[in-house]
Amino acid sequence: MCKTEIAKVCKTIGYDVKTEGSGVDWRTDVLATKQVKNQLVKLAFEVQWSPQCLEETEQRQHKYIRDGIRCCWLFKKLPTSEARQDIPIFQLQFDASKNPTVITDQNIYLLKNFITEILSGHFKFYKFYRYKTQQDIKIIFFPVNCWKCGGKYYIYHVHNESYETLCGCNFNLIDYIVLTDKVINEPQFLPEVVSKAYECLKTEKAKGQNMKMGKIKSRYSKTVRNSYTSFSCPDCNAIFGNHFYFQ
Repeated sequence: MCKTEIAKVCKTIGYDVKTEGSGVDWRTDVLATKQVKNQLVKLAFEVQWSPQCLEETEQRQHKYIRDGIRCCWLFKKLPTSEARQDIPIFQLQFDASKNPTVITDQNIYLLKNFITEILSGHFKFYKFYRYKTQQDIKIIFFPVNCWKCGGKYYIYHVHNESYETLCGCNFNLIDYIVLTDKVINEPQFLPEVVSKAYECLKTEKAKGQNMKMGKIKSRYSKTVRNSYTSFSCPDCNAIFGNHFYFQ
């Protein structure tokens, strides 16, 4: 049923279609071809309902790449959770009404709509999530005492659990830290957030409460013997280390 639906969409958009298309040492569920500016575009679609390991997927994908074919994989059970540009992999499932659907991040598309978007070039691979330029965030300031001079000053943290991306996902900053193998207890100083925090401290209310915050910049820590971006004391410029911050 899925192969039939994919073939119908491809035909509608103007591709020549073969189901169970084959080459010298490969066979694909749907093979779509189209002449574009004196070049033959060849696309393959694999509906992988039975389990298939990542190694076998890579081997089969290599054959398509070798023969100048771009292949899109639709898996019932994904062989990997990693997004890869060389192997476009998406999860295929059926909804409550028995309609085939495709899951991409937090978005769910009907299969026919997903194939239409793919063929229209509306899906692109990016190494990083791109946030919307305007976000509603909540910045929470709290007082601390400098470990060196004893002075009182403020630091902040962002209350948001997630941020909205251009592709419509809600992406947690902690997820980003985990996915990129960064140290989880390392504060993330996003420039846009830092500038807004300083704007907050310039308001009359903040000035009335004598809310002061040191400059956020890279400093050397004797504890970890390395430099990293940190909060600091506005009076003596003592580094406010990550350990101290999380305590």
